[in-house]
Amino acid sequence: QAKECAGCGTVTAGELPARGHGPATGRRPARRPRTWSVTSNTDKDLEAAVMLIRERSEQDVPGCVRALRAVHERDGYPAVWPSDPGRWVTSAGAGTAAWVAVDSHGTIRGHVAARAGVHDTMLSALTGRPAERLLSVMRLFVDPAGRGRAAGAALITAAVDYARSCALQPTLEVTDNDTSARRLYHRLGWTCLDTRRASWTDAGGRHPVLYLYALPSDQQPT
Repeated sequence: QAKECAGCGTVTAGELPARGHGPATGRRPARRPRTWSVTSNTDKDLEAAVMLIRERSEQDVPGCVRALRAVHERDGYPAVWPSDPGRWVTSAGAGTAAWVAVDSHGTIRGHVAARAGVHDTMLSALTGRPAERLLSVMRLFVDPAGRGRAAGAALITAAVDYARSCALQPTLEVTDNDTSARRLYHRLGWTCLDTRRASWTDAGGRHPVLYLYALPSDQQPT
């Protein structure tokens, strides 16, 4: 039996919907509300299985923190619980878009952010793209109570869809101990480019190995 991804639940590549934002402009497009739903084919309670993906609002932050707390208690993500978790959720930096997964009862079950402009010389060398042409997928997590509904894959889709609309190449990092997440990214077409030691330490004082991923342009939704 497949093990659930620590940050986003285990899904198959077939659960990843493909959607587009329109022609690429090279710049961040005007923010327009975008929503779609993801339905599990295995959940006996169809109503409870519906998951809505929409852009994050300021009012969503407390719900994001509650979901993050559940993820941290079960999976240890983030490695060290932040002193201000609301700020941690929203502190991805300028040029950031973010989405949440919401269940049929209005409860936030997951989150992802995407930051345009990645000033990382190693990633630029590996992808052949300058910092301004890269996008970082980050702050991805799904509440354990909301897993098994393809929410993780749908959140990744939102970030990839946004990258495509801006003509940016999506990238992400994942720690060496999150093997389920790495399997998920491989299923969804991401490529591991290299590894490196993290500059930060986890709760045990260890500098974990980070796997650097990018999504090839031919794997992005059209």
